[in-house]
Amino acid sequence: MKLSILKLQALRLLKLLGRQLSFAVADQAIYINEDPVKRLSLPTISYPTVSISCGAIIQTVTDDQNNILDPAIFTYYQSNNSITIFTKDKTMMAVSPITVKVENHLQDYTAIMLSYSFIVTLQIDCQFDYLTSSADISINYIVHDQQLLQLSNYIQSYLSPHCGTISTYTCQNEISLSDCQNNDLTIFNSITGAFRIQTYNINQVGTHQFLITGQLNSKQASQRVIITVTKDCRCAVITKSALPTLSFDINNGTKNYIAEIPWTNDMIALCPMTYKLIDSATNLAPINTVFNIIDNNQIQISVSSSIIPKQYSIIVTGFAHASVSSSETLSITITNLCPTSQITTQPIQDQEYITSDPIKSIQFDSWISSISYCTQLTYTVTFNGSSTTPNFIAFNQVT
Repeated sequence: MKLSILKLQALRLLKLLGRQLSFAVADQAIYINEDPVKRLSLPTISYPTVSISCGAIIQTVTDDQNNILDPAIFTYYQSNNSITIFTKDKTMMAVSPITVKVENHLQDYTAIMLSYSFIVTLQIDCQFDYLTSSADISINYIVHDQQLLQLSNYIQSYLSPHCGTISTYTCQNEISLSDCQNNDLTIFNSITGAFRIQTYNINQVGTHQFLITGQLNSKQASQRVIITVTKDCRCAVITKSALPTLSFDINNGTKNYIAEIPWTNDMIALCPMTYKLIDSATNLAPINTVFNIIDNNQIQISVSSSIIPKQYSIIVTGFAHASVSSSETLSITITNLCPTSQITTQPIQDQEYITSDPIKSIQFDSWISSISYCTQLTYTVTFNGSSTTPNFIAFNQVT
């Protein structure tokens, strides 16, 4: 009977305290990234001075499903019976609102408890917005290329789109301290943050460092962009020499002649020269049995009696790169001069032949052409003004 009276007295005490705690903790609106961090002091439950003892008061703080509060949002401090509520993670709004339940019960009489709850709603207030940027961006760029960097992908409003989008950017070359909106390397759009890298100037080879700052309302963040500019064969400059004017005759035997192409460029170690031949008369590659590139920088001209004698104009194009070339015309004259040569005869002594004698051979000295290599002479003989010789004479036209 005495124990029941004590329980009743304890219950009355807690109910009395409960009436005092009505609406002791109001519902809370918490903003993403709120500063300063909101701290709530929970009411302290204690006994008034009475003659009974019901054990200590045990307090638990959970959500309405009796789960531990999410530590990504809530931190409970038992030492001073308070809760801090903070998050920078806007995805947490998906779990809002959150009911926080506080229960107090007697250690010796666990069925006797006092509980209250309050609701925490996560909201966005743009005064707590902040801008983010990435680690330094390093870009390897080659002269003649084109690259586009969209800074809006790197400098961003964390609470976007709720708080608007960045529409003001500034850019500075950190080495020259000049504006990078109009120079020989970059094109910068201060509204969209588009950062285009494009140059044809080899003097830009080297390292460039830019700092781009985005601003939204009173917030700002900066992104560093480091560009290393190099060049390739598209930047090579060809130095060429005039090609010789050549002449060959088809009667001088079957021969291969070599014409050197002494061209180079200022990046020859990286960009060896290559060549192409075009016949200017046909705009096609010349006959490859006559004109060929050998050993990378030599033109071989194969001359024989089968070639049509005429003037050949061969366009020689040298390449340091598919887009870097220079051309010269190689003029080659193929002749057939032997029909125009002058022949010097050699005297032939009068001969006497007796019909009873055996065959008599008459050998005379070869006649001489004014052109040294025109040695293939063909001889003819006449007899009493006629080209027909009698049967007793046999004549060799070559020897």
